[in-house]
Amino acid sequence: MCGIAGIVGFDGRVAPDALMRMSAALAHRGPDDEGFLLGNWRDGRTIVRGGDATPPTVYGSGQLHCPKKPMRDTEEGPWTMGMAHRRLSIIDLSPGGHQPMGTEDGSLWIVYNGEIYNYLEVREELRSCGHRFVTESDTEVILKAYQQWNVDCLPKFNGMWAFALWDKPGRRLFCARDRFGIKPFHYCTDGRAFAFSSEIKPLFETGISRLPNEGLIHDYLILGLLDHTSETFFQGIHKLPQGHYLLLGLDGRISVSRYWDLEVSDQIEDGRDDRSVNDQFRGLFEQAVRIRLRSDVPIGSCLSGGLDSSSVVCMASRILQEGEHARAPRMQTFSACFHQRNLDERPYMHEIAQVAGTEPNLIYPSFEGFRDALSALLSHQEEPFDGSGVYAQWSVLEAARAKGIPVLLDGQGADELLGGYRKFALFYMMKLHRTHRYASLFREAAGFFLNWNVMMNLPVTAGLRYFKLGRRLVGSPALFDPGFLSRHRDRTFEVGFTGNLGARLRDDLLLFSLPALLRYEDRNSMAHSVESRLPFLDVRLAEFIAQLPLNQKIRKGWRKYITRESLAGVLPDKVRLRRSKLGFSTPENTWIRTLLKGDEGALLERPAFISPLMDPKHWEPSVKSFIRGRSHLPGKIFLRLYLLERWGRMFLHGRTH
Repeated sequence: MCGIAGIVGFDGRVAPDALMRMSAALAHRGPDDEGFLLGNWRDGRTIVRGGDATPPTVYGSGQLHCPKKPMRDTEEGPWTMGMAHRRLSIIDLSPGGHQPMGTEDGSLWIVYNGEIYNYLEVREELRSCGHRFVTESDTEVILKAYQQWNVDCLPKFNGMWAFALWDKPGRRLFCARDRFGIKPFHYCTDGRAFAFSSEIKPLFETGISRLPNEGLIHDYLILGLLDHTSETFFQGIHKLPQGHYLLLGLDGRISVSRYWDLEVSDQIEDGRDDRSVNDQFRGLFEQAVRIRLRSDVPIGSCLSGGLDSSSVVCMASRILQEGEHARAPRMQTFSACFHQRNLDERPYMHEIAQVAGTEPNLIYPSFEGFRDALSALLSHQEEPFDGSGVYAQWSVLEAARAKGIPVLLDGQGADELLGGYRKFALFYMMKLHRTHRYASLFREAAGFFLNWNVMMNLPVTAGLRYFKLGRRLVGSPALFDPGFLSRHRDRTFEVGFTGNLGARLRDDLLLFSLPALLRYEDRNSMAHSVESRLPFLDVRLAEFIAQLPLNQKIRKGWRKYITRESLAGVLPDKVRLRRSKLGFSTPENTWIRTLLKGDEGALLERPAFISPLMDPKHWEPSVKSFIRGRSHLPGKIFLRLYLLERWGRMFLHGRTH
């Protein structure tokens, strides 16, 4: 796991000091090594350089792609492109894994962030095609795969990645992002230069203006949407969409193409035998976990006590107790815990620890910790987020790094693939009604509504956004300036159910839910130099789940039905048959109200950045009413506005809209 950055100039030179500043802004993503490449598009000349974080063993390795000199001793020259890399060493800890990495003849150069989990299998296929390898890294596998298959190398990979590959003979830059967008890739261009980076802050080192994207601010405040387009909160800075690649030519032309998509079945049932489907799911899930245990450093796991992370922990523990892993230390798990009864998942965590034989680490996020970490959280997230649960995740990843565990497994993606959110149970019932399956509808309704655990924790207010009438209540339009609302009235996204549940599941995977969660996970993990691995997003498993009929995902009121059935004997029944759902939940309303009662309340009572967006007639009384505990509005509205105000002050330095 790493950080990457680069600049390509079309009518001027690339300054080495700009690349060094970009690299410095990514230091947290890769504390183990640093490298640079400077090149000239026109004559093909290249040089490699090291940085302050480059180990002496890299300078003295003698490998062709490893530097002999530091970047600070490099004078400005005829360089029209440059790449920077920060390394978090996970696979091949030797100097051979140093980046930027080039082929033996120097015709291809790459900076890469991520893991290709099936790199061993792809490497063997490439060897059979006549390629030879000089390192044990997956980075070299990408280079040779591109040599062999060009852009068609991407479907060969199973993993997470964002990379930029300079193809000298092809006179182009080839950039790509993994299928689900687990790893980030940001870029900007002004016609004179093109710049890219794992994060947004390094792009500011190129001189791009920091101007807010008011359209995305509208979507966040009014619709509660984040990371649902290729836009960012900064004008002119874009994200390469998941499952896409980008080609940049010498003339500055950019083409972005999709190489992968996911179609989700809308069939209610397809006649397949439950037992065979369960066996297939279990086999693919085991393979997905097993391949993500490939590492040259210790691996642990997040554990919430819910179905998804518990499934990952139990399966990983089984694998680690067999064969080559049999003498490995007990897997460590990291969990966010709260003493409040409605948020307490410790009984489930303890059950998993006993069954899986793991070493639990319990972390107790507090309001004081949340308050004190907010500046760091916003700085690393770079864009606003939608809940204090991001801090709970931050605390878990911080604890893992402090314990010396640089790789964590997690259950992200299962809810979107398997219909795990409560709204999907309601959407499924609506679909059964539309298709006149009334007997099935009755069974689903009975299983869902007659369960006390489900109804007790049903987030009614949050669920209103999925229905047209409820959106007006949740979005609280009266708080906002009518001109602001009018300017963006055409920005509409259908987050409810329109009849095709398969398409709606896909929308949560690729638009409305998972992209934001992956951003939170990437920034939180990388802030603490931890690599996060997500078995449920294995391409083989995800494509299998996508083609399952709906009744394998939701049945008799059970969501993620196939997980519960196929992992019987792996998961303890206390967790497998659990109906309540929390995740990274916190006492959010209490925290927000406590925050705004203190000195931080002045940010909303006298806002600087968000004031042009608000209607003061309704805004000021609403803030005071919420602080006093007398508001009917959800606390999340005020958290969004508070975070947006702090974000604007942090990143835009008083710039106006």
